[in-house]
Amino acid sequence: MSRATSVALLSLLLQACGESGPVLEDAAQAHLQSWFAQAREGRRDETLCHGLGLLKHDQFTCAEYLEHAAPITARVATAVRTRDCFVDVCGDFVEVEYSGRGADGDDFAETAVVKRDDGKLRLYWYRSTSLLALMRSADDEADTGKDPQQVAYDALVARYSALYNYPPCYQIRPTSNNILGDLIDPDRLDLEVVAARHKRCPDSFCIAFIGRKVATLCPATAAAQQPHGRLNLSSR
Repeated sequence: MSRATSVALLSLLLQACGESGPVLEDAAQAHLQSWFAQAREGRRDETLCHGLGLLKHDQFTCAEYLEHAAPITARVATAVRTRDCFVDVCGDFVEVEYSGRGADGDDFAETAVVKRDDGKLRLYWYRSTSLLALMRSADDEADTGKDPQQVAYDALVARYSALYNYPPCYQIRPTSNNILGDLIDPDRLDLEVVAARHKRCPDSFCIAFIGRKVATLCPATAAAQQPHGRLNLSSR
């Protein structure tokens, strides 16, 4: 069976029964294999990406996604996750992490997020080793004087692109009331642990830093423990 036929059959299955979980994950991976093949074939048009994803995450165009995916000639999926929400948009999402290698022998890491709307799949968000290097280079050249916490957050996301799902804690000071779980060494960060903590606090979960350690916060917990539900905020 050809790749195009497999993708078409999975798409029909999704439209017919609205399945999620394993069926959606399989369909998303088949869609991505087709998307990667089109990248290698030289396709660069915007219709290959989700319009809302490009609007919400406008650091790169669809053409740039495709350009950076094209040189990776061998890739293996290392993690597949269904998500109810991605950053501040909810719906049917599948996030797939890959390890890969280019024709020149260089190793790559990739994360691709696919969104389903009305039974149709589109690539919503994409990051790779080369795209993250481009982001870091642009930040270095811009020298925008970012807040140190933002700089630390950007550096962490550059290492673990899946953390882009979770926002930084803007103007929220870590306290004993709002810290969720133990502090995390960034060199030993476990994405599954972070995802499990997020499930305990889906509405206000965010990432902060205490020294060099990563702190996961649940500001809603602190709000519930304070009179009138007020958060303990501090400006930076």
